[in-house]
Amino acid sequence: MRFTWGLALLLIGAIGIADAQERFVPVLGVASREYGVSGMYTLTPMTDSTDYSNFVVSGRYAYSLGFGLQLEAETGYTRFHNDIKDSTGQSWSIAGNAIMNIPLLSERLSAFGLVGYGYTRMWTSAVYPAPIDKVTSKWSQRFLQYGFGAKYMLVANAGLRVDYRWINPSGVPAGVSDRTWRQMLIGISVFQ
Repeated sequence: MRFTWGLALLLIGAIGIADAQERFVPVLGVASREYGVSGMYTLTPMTDSTDYSNFVVSGRYAYSLGFGLQLEAETGYTRFHNDIKDSTGQSWSIAGNAIMNIPLLSERLSAFGLVGYGYTRMWTSAVYPAPIDKVTSKWSQRFLQYGFGAKYMLVANAGLRVDYRWINPSGVPAGVSDRTWRQMLIGISVFQ
């Protein structure tokens, strides 16, 4: 079964490259590099009196290996706030991803699958009643991410990109949640 799916993906990539000789399909080998920036903002009501907000911005560089396969390096910054105990935090992350692009019905539109591994450094602080006042903590963790998305070309060498990802942290310190979380990033990419 794995061989069948692998062969199907390879054929779709080969058809996309053959098609690119006639029309412009940048994510399937016409462009060898992709640069981009993406972001996300969420505001989640947790209870009647508390909210959780999250702001993410990430930058990326991807290199095409042909047949729709890309290797991508990305870095990101996250800032979050929780009304409970006035908790705030921020994190920096780096990750490496493998992306498989698949052409869709339009030469401007392609879908992709993504899998990657990364490292995050986090800082948090929370305000408590006296005598504790404020508690600050720092930790690092690794993560595995996977997901899917789409790229839509606006002009010949630039387009929109939407990613939906699941992120699984590992190596978190005791007392820190290791649950899987989801992200939906929207951004712009430039192809060269």
